[in-house]
Amino acid sequence: MAERLLLRARRGGRGTRSVSLRGMQLQRVPRGLASLPGLRALSLRDNELRCLPVELGGLSRLTELNLGNNIFEEVPEQLKYLSSLQKLHLFGNKITTISPTIFVPEEIGYMTNLRMLCLSRNQIGVLPDGLCKLRKLRILDVAGNKIQIFPVAMEDLMLMELYCEDNPLLQKQPVSAIQEEEVWSLKEIAARFIFSQLTKEDSILHTAVKQNLEACNILSKKQECAQCGQGFLNIWLECVRFVNVRQKMKISRNVHLLPVRTLLCSYKCFNHPGHGFFGIAVP
Repeated sequence: MAERLLLRARRGGRGTRSVSLRGMQLQRVPRGLASLPGLRALSLRDNELRCLPVELGGLSRLTELNLGNNIFEEVPEQLKYLSSLQKLHLFGNKITTISPTIFVPEEIGYMTNLRMLCLSRNQIGVLPDGLCKLRKLRILDVAGNKIQIFPVAMEDLMLMELYCEDNPLLQKQPVSAIQEEEVWSLKEIAARFIFSQLTKEDSILHTAVKQNLEACNILSKKQECAQCGQGFLNIWLECVRFVNVRQKMKISRNVHLLPVRTLLCSYKCFNHPGHGFFGIAVP
């Protein structure tokens, strides 16, 4: 049945703009979709899909894709090649994790035109930092997941609408806690020293690091302290700051403060007065 519908769409010419295969209990994407290069909108919602064919990434003009109410367990990697995509619906699936590279524009394209992303009613616990590289994203719907905290660069997104109700978001309820003694590994101590020296233009470490590929790889994982701005290697102290975004965008009614992940390099920075960062209490 799906193949016959697709054939009818193709008779309209290679300029077919829209195809809907909604609610047909499909377990795989029909052959031939990838041969519609002019396709702009595709609906595969309400089926039994758990993966997409590699060929689907060739739909270079696709601007809207609806994969809602299927059984995807992760965001399909093929989607990142749809450079013209503006609207992506993945609501009502079984997504638990998102690849950290799916939204990172390492090459020209990589979903940088995405304006609306709907991931509601899944089982997502963590949103990747790469999500914040979608500079054109205006609507984000992650309601009904398992999200506690949003990525560090969340405020870089120019969102107009954010829906995040029915998530176990961290709440601003300060409690006292005993601080553990700071113990850094030798690797961490060396990395922090190198980061401090690389800020100096005449440091001989600039040349030494460039000639050592292993060192470059390790130092590329640099984090930056939100308080002092110094670089460090590992996530040493994960904190949260609560941001009031109601004046900037339309947001779920029951969300008053948005918990945003923050990284600090030491308890010295954590104990600095007036910064507004909170440690995360684990029950």
